Amino acid sequence: MTAVRKIHSVADNLANPMISYVKAFPSFDLIHPFDREIIDLTVGVDMLKKSLGAVDWARKEVLMISTKYVPKARARKSAENTMKIMSEAYTKMTNVVRQIAKNLDFLISARSIFRNLPNVDADLPV
Repeated sequence: MTAVRKIHSVADNLANPMISYVKAFPSFDLIHPFDREIIDLTVGVDMLKKSLGAVDWARKEVLMISTKYVPKARARKSAENTMKIMSEAYTKMTNVVRQIAKNLDFLISARSIFRNLPNVDADLPV
């Protein structure tokens, strides 16, 4: 596998789950007020928005790093230089993911909390 494909592969393997996480949560503007209150009481809407925003930022950052380092890897001045460029790209991508580790942990915890909540249809009369 070439250096370019490896950089793209790592970036995709990091960015794709991130976008899935962000898209898995419905827009807070579109959910029922009851559901929004439940979210706010259990995990906090503000913290949830902050964590989703951080994950989306990290996804964009990882893709930007990939875009920046692919042309450098294509230059192929030497195998040693190519390895150095790949290592730099991997390190930067890893640092971005580490930077949002607490946000990812929060989202994993929130998902677990949401799964344990009873399913309530807020539109049914009581």
